[in-house]
Amino acid sequence: MTHVFPSRTRMAQFKPFVRPAPLAQQAPTARAYQPQTPQSGSGNSAAAALAPAEGTDSLRQRRTPLTRSAQISWLTADGGPAVRSVTVPATELYESAFNAFARGTLIATPSGPVAIEDLIPGDAVLTHDGDVLPVRWIGSMTLFPDLPVDNPDLVQVTRLLTDHFAPGKPFADLLLGPGARLLGRDAGQAALVPATALRDGVSMFAVRPRQPVQLHHLMLSRHAVILAGQVPVETWHPGPGLAKRIGGTPLAFLMTLFPHLTDPSDFGPLCLPRQDLQADARPAFGQSYDDQHAGSLTIDA
Repeated sequence: MTHVFPSRTRMAQFKPFVRPAPLAQQAPTARAYQPQTPQSGSGNSAAAALAPAEGTDSLRQRRTPLTRSAQISWLTADGGPAVRSVTVPATELYESAFNAFARGTLIATPSGPVAIEDLIPGDAVLTHDGDVLPVRWIGSMTLFPDLPVDNPDLVQVTRLLTDHFAPGKPFADLLLGPGARLLGRDAGQAALVPATALRDGVSMFAVRPRQPVQLHHLMLSRHAVILAGQVPVETWHPGPGLAKRIGGTPLAFLMTLFPHLTDPSDFGPLCLPRQDLQADARPAFGQSYDDQHAGSLTIDA
């Protein structure tokens, strides 16, 4: 069910997240990727979006969490924010819409820094280029560090110590989730680089939290780079060629998570080229796509 809130309702009033039951308590099943029942009002079934590909490794399916509870808030046609709880498949495409900024991250706005959890659709934020754009959509979920996963990056955050890039950048320790990309340079060209690719193990490193961490992501009226603790980080975008990449039921389900949009083309173009979030699909920090560009990943802070 969709609930419409007054325009200044704080994000802190959202319902608390429900921690998923340990995998050992889930009923056994003969079929891998048997998802949880989606919550009421979540649109198309997350089960259909999770349909497994033929020949997928069964151990990986069994160990990977099936779905996650999340919350979305968007700007309605009458100009007010609405909020809804949803269940999403535990895959990179869906999770990346919710897991870039840890609770407490300060986002630059025309009136000064505002904590990510205090932003609501309709608020204005500053972009790295100096533009002022409205927030159209916010997603949030909880990262549970004790969930069994094959890729440890899925249950880790990246910590940037104060002044990592330059004095005041960031101006306080910053925690970024698995879905965060920073404005940087790859082979000398401006690009959006995953935070995980920029870790140096000294003042920017992986942390597996001891307690659950609330993560957020947001969309503006267009894809852009915003300032989180004075560090340039991209807003969410599913990437180009969405209809060709997933199509069918998964695409239809994804669109239900963005009620303010009616067609995949409404996401618009990327503001800059970007690297894939998957570690096996991009060069590691200090490496590049060929030997001529070795050591070319840097950050534009």
